[in-house]
Amino acid sequence: MRSLRRRLSAQMVEELVARYNSGADTPALSREFGISKTGLRQLLLAEGVVFRRQSITAEEAEQAVRLYASGLTIRQVAKQVGYPYESIRRALREKGVAMRAAGRGNRASSDE
Repeated sequence: MRSLRRRLSAQMVEELVARYNSGADTPALSREFGISKTGLRQLLLAEGVVFRRQSITAEEAEQAVRLYASGLTIRQVAKQVGYPYESIRRALREKGVAMRAAGRGNRASSDE
């Protein structure tokens, strides 16, 4: 946590908090500011931020279904859609998608 405080100015921390509170999602903020989601979460907690539940939208769930059907792994889909692995897996199951056996995805891109 100290290393985050050294890397981010007080103004940047204020901006992060303000943007999160105005609706920005944690995956986007962590990418933009170059910090891990865990680090971002710890920073926001330290700043007293109350977390909201971030449900996957219907459009994002449909995008996840299309990406998974194209051969991407759940992990790859999660990275592209910007949600945690478990959120994507749950959305796919709720949509009735038949899950492939682990390790059967498209290995052409090793971005896992």
